[in-house]
Amino acid sequence: MTYKIEKHVPIPAVRGAGLQFPLEQMEVGDSFVVDTKAERGAAMVAASIIRQKNGKTFVSRIADEGKFRIWRTA
Repeated sequence: MTYKIEKHVPIPAVRGAGLQFPLEQMEVGDSFVVDTKAERGAAMVAASIIRQKNGKTFVSRIADEGKFRIWRTA
């Protein structure tokens, strides 16, 4: 396969996963619901990054009619 080299293509802005979820604003005991397994995965990746940065911890479980709920635990 041959690849075409292109010049001057701008790099899209980063859309941080953590920004789409309210993880930074949560207090211990707060929670929110996500609809899909993919959203759950993205939220938990963002939660892992936040945990590494400032020690906040999160957990997710299946709840609310098969949707996923994310809680801040510490």
